[in-house]
Amino acid sequence: MAEPVTVTATPPTNVGLDYSALEREGTALLQELSGKIWTDYNASDSGVTTLQQLCYALTELSYRATFPLADLLLDPVTGHIEPARQGLFPALDILPCDPVTERDYRKLLIDRVPQVANVWLTPVTTGEVQGLYDVRILAPGRDDCATDERSPDAIIDVVRRVYSRHRALCEDLRDISLLEPIDATVTAEASIDERRTPEDILAALFFRIGNFFAPEPRRESLKSLLDAGRTPDEILEGPLLRNGFIADAQLQPKAESIALQDLIRVMTQTSGVSSVRGVSLRAGGQVATGPDGSLSVAPEQVLRLDTRTDAKRGGYSIRLLRNGVEVKPHPARVRRELERLWAEQRRTYPLGTQSEEYLGMPRGQRQDFRAYTSIQTQYPMVYGIGSAGLPEGAPPPRQAQARQLKGYLLVFEQLLTDFFAQLAHVRDLFSGDPDLQQTYFFQLLTDAVPDVEPLLTEPSEGGDSPGYALGLEELVASQDPVTARRNRFLDVLLALCGEQLDEDSVAGTSWDGTPDALQAERVLRAKLALFEHLVESTHSRGRGIDALERPGPRNVAGMAIKSRIQLGMPVADSRSLIDGLDEHGLNLSDSASTAPESRALARYEDMLEERFTPVASLPAPENPPAPPLRSQMLGGEFLNAAGAVEHFRVGTLPGESSLSLVCKAPSEAGWHLAGKFPNVESAVARAHALVEQARQLNRQRSQLYIVEHLLLRSARREGEDAFPYSFTVTAVISTATGEWREPEFQTFAREVVRSNAPALVVAECLFLGSSRMAAFERLYWAWRNALRQADELGLSLASARLRDFLEAAARESEADTA
Repeated sequence: MAEPVTVTATPPTNVGLDYSALEREGTALLQELSGKIWTDYNASDSGVTTLQQLCYALTELSYRATFPLADLLLDPVTGHIEPARQGLFPALDILPCDPVTERDYRKLLIDRVPQVANVWLTPVTTGEVQGLYDVRILAPGRDDCATDERSPDAIIDVVRRVYSRHRALCEDLRDISLLEPIDATVTAEASIDERRTPEDILAALFFRIGNFFAPEPRRESLKSLLDAGRTPDEILEGPLLRNGFIADAQLQPKAESIALQDLIRVMTQTSGVSSVRGVSLRAGGQVATGPDGSLSVAPEQVLRLDTRTDAKRGGYSIRLLRNGVEVKPHPARVRRELERLWAEQRRTYPLGTQSEEYLGMPRGQRQDFRAYTSIQTQYPMVYGIGSAGLPEGAPPPRQAQARQLKGYLLVFEQLLTDFFAQLAHVRDLFSGDPDLQQTYFFQLLTDAVPDVEPLLTEPSEGGDSPGYALGLEELVASQDPVTARRNRFLDVLLALCGEQLDEDSVAGTSWDGTPDALQAERVLRAKLALFEHLVESTHSRGRGIDALERPGPRNVAGMAIKSRIQLGMPVADSRSLIDGLDEHGLNLSDSASTAPESRALARYEDMLEERFTPVASLPAPENPPAPPLRSQMLGGEFLNAAGAVEHFRVGTLPGESSLSLVCKAPSEAGWHLAGKFPNVESAVARAHALVEQARQLNRQRSQLYIVEHLLLRSARREGEDAFPYSFTVTAVISTATGEWREPEFQTFAREVVRSNAPALVVAECLFLGSSRMAAFERLYWAWRNALRQADELGLSLASARLRDFLEAAARESEADTA
């Protein structure tokens, strides 16, 4: 029976909803401000009436602010919440993480590879390279004669690829093998009761013994775990399991021996079994008898229970006795029940069908939070300011009084309607929308206040007054510190996932003398980038590259994602530096020497500043020409100077008839000659083409690569000790500017890389100029391709070349800083 709707006499705890409390507070403020000249606070007083209307309007604002968060964040167009935009990531995206422990890997491989019933990872302790594992797979459905996914080679290949896709940084597999099944026969006599049929009891014995010899974890559904009181963060700890959740207790170590005492315990704990005697175990030429007997199992083997009938005995090797009389179970019924028990044990629970029901996003309702009704419509009609207005024939003084009151109330009305507009944009304020350019919102009163148009100004012809609409927009924008406020809103969203960024954690904001406003914008861009990549930067922080997949912008070490953001680099740039250089046949020089034609411009320094025309002030071409830089050597300083159209000037040098196009970056002292042209149009077109090409090359010059030393192990020399292969990475860093040489930047970059690396990994940093970075990239991508192709000789050669480069570059860096 539905509860009756009642009106409570208890004041609301939210003061914003308590009209009486608001009125008392307003009256107290009025008395404090104007108590000496205003003493009549009776309900008939027009000032009190205005206070009451404002308080009533405030309760409506407070009421709407208490609407469910799902309503406030709802996209009014689609009617759904956009999780990634609002930072409210689904549980399946934000709670799981890539595998970290051996147990995590076991769960993942069992979940993702249907042919794998169980798996064991064993750390390799022999040898000097640490971080390697051997994998042993239990695959009951293997078929050595098959050519499909059941063949041993196919199973091993899938396991290797799944592991590589989720491989932890500085870890890898040495060997993968399928466990060899060894048929085992259990002989015993079991006394049974009458609670179950003999077929059910024998099938249960076979199932329990078989699962004891070759254990297969049992999965649980999301619903069952939630019903048991488990929270989503507890359930989704570790890797995401798509086919049901596996409890830690299900993952036992692989048995090295089978003790008969343990076997007897498993049998006696079977429902319907009263006692067992005469238990023996025969497998692989071994026989275990007696209560203290045991049978050893080789690391590469697993016991497989033989459940066939024994022709010699005329039945099964396990005899069932009821009241001392042997009973003969029906083989077909035993087989059906045993198949049912294994099917139940191996049952999967696809997560996709459950997640939306139990972990889906909340559903909101469309609400018009912007809707505003003027308080003037609530005044008594005698005021003449409502929808009805004044009676016809009202004298001019009366009309003036009404308009004067309407104008007086517009100040309060504008604030109120802006508050409603602000509430309607909560979903924009708490979002990672990169295009949001305001944090204070407003709306016009033209459709809300009756007969308000005569009071609102229009833009003046001379431009002295922008008018009501444009003036209000300019007024709000002038008081909106967008960057500072967006930074604070993003702080909240990042904190929900335990992340933060500030000026001290973003490159260039604390040492290069950048003005505070530009520093704040730089931090804002970094926060927006981190927000966009929040899931992968946290979910996959400890993940290494997938060496078996094609290299790409997403196939990077997890620690590189946030590191690139903090270093001011694009997170996923699909083109490397050598891509841009090879496309146009270019080479880069890290030399700081100035070309002769640029040195010649030094004597015209003042002339270039004062008489040459800034290209930015000239009309831009509709279709800039093709990239002009081809088959030549370029210096980094020229590319920095050519990276913005504001850096270019055009004019005529003394004694020349052609126009000279020159450029200079603000941080540089000298000008660069970019070419000579017959007219201004061709010079401007060349400048814009240079800007586009230089910007692309400068983006590609800023790079961060994480090289895992463990993956270079194929190049390891006998007895080599100098190069650390175990749990060590080298972060190879270059920048578009000369920043990579600065000690402050190097110190900052080391802190960033090491803070984002897993705790057990040693992270070394190597700083390279653009030309050396191009040389490194050629070796790096050749090595990545060799990893993917799994060519042992090619991989050994590519690894040796890359290792030798890293060692030589590290020695050069140490010599430079010595």
